[in-house]
Amino acid sequence: MNRWREMPVPPPKVLISYSHDSAEHRQRVLALSERLRKDGVDSKLDQYIAGTPEEGWPRWMLNQLDWADSVLVICTETYYKRFRGREEPGKGKGVDWEGNLISSKIYNAKSKTTKFVPVFFDHQDEQFIPEPISGHTHYLLNSEDSYARLRAFLTGQAGVTPSEIGSLETLARKHVEPLRFVIHNLPFSPNPTFIGRDAELKALSEQLQKGGGVAINQTLVVHGLGGVGKTQLAVEYAWKNLGAYDAVLWVKADSPEALDASLSALTSLLCLPEANEREQATQIKAVSGWLHGHERWLLIADNADTEQAVRAVRDRFSPNLRGAVLVTSRLSRWPVTMQDLPLDLLLPEHAVTFLVDRTGKEGHNAGDHAAARLLAHDLGNLPLALEQAAS
Repeated sequence: MNRWREMPVPPPKVLISYSHDSAEHRQRVLALSERLRKDGVDSKLDQYIAGTPEEGWPRWMLNQLDWADSVLVICTETYYKRFRGREEPGKGKGVDWEGNLISSKIYNAKSKTTKFVPVFFDHQDEQFIPEPISGHTHYLLNSEDSYARLRAFLTGQAGVTPSEIGSLETLARKHVEPLRFVIHNLPFSPNPTFIGRDAELKALSEQLQKGGGVAINQTLVVHGLGGVGKTQLAVEYAWKNLGAYDAVLWVKADSPEALDASLSALTSLLCLPEANEREQATQIKAVSGWLHGHERWLLIADNADTEQAVRAVRDRFSPNLRGAVLVTSRLSRWPVTMQDLPLDLLLPEHAVTFLVDRTGKEGHNAGDHAAARLLAHDLGNLPLALEQAAS
C-alpha cells in the first residue's frame, strides 16, 4: 500500500468539564488532560486557551460540546451545585453559563447517551455525580489500573460496564498506589514525528537518573547550533521520563530577566502562597525554597545562549539542589564541573524519514524518498529547517 495515501485514524475527541475549585485542582485536571494527549486522545481544556477565545467563552464551550465524542465531567461539590442550582433556582451557589450549558446538554440527552462520563479524583466525591449521569460508568482515578480503564473506554479498545469496574469500596480495599499526576509546564505536547537521538536520550537518562533513581546535584548542558533541536531533545526526554519525576519545570533562560520572570511564574504552577505576592524577588525566593526542599524534580533552562544568561543560571541553581537541571545552549564552553552533551545535525537517514513521516502525517503526497533525500541534503539536515520545509 502506498504509505503516502494512508489516512491516519483520527484520535478520539474529548472535552474535560470541571469547576475551578483551586489551583491544585486545576493542576490535577491539566495533568489528566496532558496524560490523555500523550496516550493518543485529542483532549480539549479551557486552560489551553490564552486569554479569551475570539467567539467568547459560552460559544467556545458550546462548540466544544458539539465537537467532542466524550465529555469527562470532573465531579466535585462545586460542580454538583451547578446542577442542583438548575433544579432549584437560587439554591445553587456557583451556577454560571458553563454550568447551564453542560446541564442543559445532559438533561436533554437524559439516558440516551453515554457521551458524558463521570470522573473524580477522590473517593468522597462519588456523592457529587450529577443525577442524570449517576447511572453511567464512572471512574475513580486512584490507580494506574483505573486510568487504563478510562483510556480504554475513550479509545474504544475495551467495552467497559459498571459491573466490570466494581464498587468503589472494592477498589479502596485493594490498597493500590495512587495515580500520580506529575506537575509540569512543558511548552508543547509529545512530538509524534520525533526521530533519531537515541544515543542522546540514553545519555541524558544515564546522567540524570544515575543508578535507576533521579540524580542528586546534577546539572547537564545540551549544546549545539541554533535550530539543531536542543529544546526538542530536552522536551522529548522529559515526556519519555515523566514518571521518574514529581515535577518537570520549564523556564526561559535566554536572558536574566526572562529567567527571573519564568521562575516567579512557577509559584502558580507549584501552588505556592507567594503566587499572590507582587514582588518578583519574593516569588523567586519561594520557588528556590521549594527546589531546595524537594527531590525528584527536573528543571529545563532553555536557550541560555549568552554569557549573562549562563551566569544567571549558575547563580539561580546552586550545586546543593536535590533535583536535576537540564540546560540548553548554543555555547559550547562550560565549567568542568558541569556535564555537557554536544548535539549535532540529524543523520541523513533520520532526516529523510522525518520529512516522509511529517508530510505524510496529514495524508499528503509530497514526493518520494529520493526527493526527500535531496531536500534534506540542501537543508543541511538541520531539524528546524526540515520542520519548516515539511510544514
